[in-house]
Amino acid sequence: MSRVFAKLPGAVRSTGKSGGRDGVGRLLSARRRTGPAAAIRFADSAAEWRLLLDPELAVGELFMDGRLIVTRGAIFDVLTIATRNIALAEQPRWLAAIQSWRGRLKRWSQRNCPESARRNVEHHYDIDPRIYDLFLDSDRLYSCAYFETPDQSLDESQLAKKRHIASKLLVEPGHRVLDIGSAGVVSRSISRRPATPRSLA
Repeated sequence: MSRVFAKLPGAVRSTGKSGGRDGVGRLLSARRRTGPAAAIRFADSAAEWRLLLDPELAVGELFMDGRLIVTRGAIFDVLTIATRNIALAEQPRWLAAIQSWRGRLKRWSQRNCPESARRNVEHHYDIDPRIYDLFLDSDRLYSCAYFETPDQSLDESQLAKKRHIASKLLVEPGHRVLDIGSAGVVSRSISRRPATPRSLA
């Protein structure tokens, strides 16, 4: 597997100082250039293959699982070097073939016919509503809250978020606001302002 990583385009490693070791500690690559410094190692060979076959998803999961280990710098440095250089690299044909295969497989696995869409909605929403009380505010808003102070409660911070959104809209008399996805919660906050809200839950 080390040989596979060694054959990756040089431009991927051309900006910044980067290096990596595989699951048994062998050096995968190391290039000295200007920019941030970072090095990683893999806890096992399966992690290397996982990163190669599905990098967008695998890098975060492997890092959180402790299988992609940053040995120099921080994960931010690793991502900075990678994202800065991947766009500059010319992919070898074998890597382009893998990505093409991944794209076709992803489109097949994520196909969303009416029947599968119905199952997905039932799986996500047809559950005991008390579960949402464990991690959502009283309005059950999914999106992030806006904590104005560290000691704010979740309900207070969600109210602050709604005020913040409403103030950024700069609504004036005669304006109409389309609220999509909040079941009218944000619209009710805006309704105190001189605009006509419309909600699509």
